[in-house]
Amino acid sequence: MDDAPLLLFERYPRLRPVLPRFPLVRRPTPVRELPELARRLGLPELWLKDDSGAPPVGGNKARKLEFLVAAGKARGRRSLVTMGYLGTNHGLATTLAARAAGMDAELVLIEEVASDHVRDTLLRCAALGARMHYAPGEVPSVPTAARVLGAAFVGGRAPEWIPPGGSSARGTVGYVEAGLELADQVRRGELPEPYRIYVPLGSAGTAAGIALGLAMAGLSSEVRAVRVVDPRMASTSRTIRLVAATWRFLRERRAGVELVGPRVRLRAVAGFEGAGYGTDTPEALAAMRDARETEDLELEVTYTGRTLAALAHEASSCLQTGRPVLLWNTFHPRGPLPDGTPPWQELPPAFHHAFEGA
Repeated sequence: MDDAPLLLFERYPRLRPVLPRFPLVRRPTPVRELPELARRLGLPELWLKDDSGAPPVGGNKARKLEFLVAAGKARGRRSLVTMGYLGTNHGLATTLAARAAGMDAELVLIEEVASDHVRDTLLRCAALGARMHYAPGEVPSVPTAARVLGAAFVGGRAPEWIPPGGSSARGTVGYVEAGLELADQVRRGELPEPYRIYVPLGSAGTAAGIALGLAMAGLSSEVRAVRVVDPRMASTSRTIRLVAATWRFLRERRAGVELVGPRVRLRAVAGFEGAGYGTDTPEALAAMRDARETEDLELEVTYTGRTLAALAHEASSCLQTGRPVLLWNTFHPRGPLPDGTPPWQELPPAFHHAFEGA
C-alpha cells in the first residue's frame, strides 16, 4: 500500500498530527480518456477518474473509511458499526476495512428490493464474519442501530459508529483529498480541466468532498451529483451543508483552510432514480451497455450506471461548450465469493424472509 503523504497534508501540514489515517487506498487513482464512448454520446471529450481498484476495499468507500477507521483505532475501539440497505456496498467495505484493521464489524441492514446482488453482499459479509442485524421497514433504522451500539458496549466490543456511506465531515475529508488529487493530475497535464464532473449522489460524502477539494485547489469544474436515493437524503442543499460541515471540521483543526464556500460548484441531478434504490432502469442499463461495448468499462445499475445515464442525457449541453467532461467511477467489481462462504440456508431466517415473494 502506498502511504506517501497526502496532498491535503502537504498543503496543510498542521493537519497531519491531528487527523489520523488508516491506509486503504493506493493513490493517485488513474485517469484515462474514453474516446469511443465520447463519440457514441456525441461529446467532444470524455475522461474517466477510476476509483474502482483500490485494495483491499475498493470503490469510493475506501477513501472515507481511511479516516473513520483511524479515528476508531485512536479511541481504542474494537468494532465498527454502520447501517445501509441489504445489498450495501458500504457495509461490505466497512467489513473489509474492519478486518484489515483487526476489528469486528456489525451491520444494521434496511429493506431493499431482493436481487442476486443483495444475496451476494449478504453472503460476503457473513463469510467475513460481520454480525448482521435486519431492520425491516426502518429508515433510517435509528432504533435498531441504537440497540446494536448498546449491545456492543455491554458485550465489551467498544464500537465506533460509522455513518451511512461514511459521509460524516471526517469521512468526507477522504474525498476532499480526491478532489485535490484530480486537480494535481490536471496541473501535471494528465488530463484537461473538466467542464463538468459526474458522480453518484447517495449519502453525499463523495460529491461534497470532491466539490470542496476542487474549490480548495482553484478549479472551476462543476460537480454534477446524480441522485440515486430518496431526495430527502440526496439534494443540493444537503450536500452543500456537508461541504460546509467538512470545511468547519478542517478549520477547527487549525489547518489554515481559507473560506472557499462561494467557489464551490455543485448541483444535484434528479430524474434517474427509477422505481427505487437498487432497481434496474432502462437508462442505466443502456449506459452500462454503452460503457462495456465501447471502452470495456464495467459499471453497475444503482450508482455508476445511473450517473452515466444522466451524463448521456445532458451531453448536448456539454457539447455546446466544446469542453471535456469527466465520469468518476466509484464502482469496485467483485471477484468470486471468498473461501468459507456459508450456504444461503445458514444465514439468519430474517434474511430469508426478506427474499420471500421476490
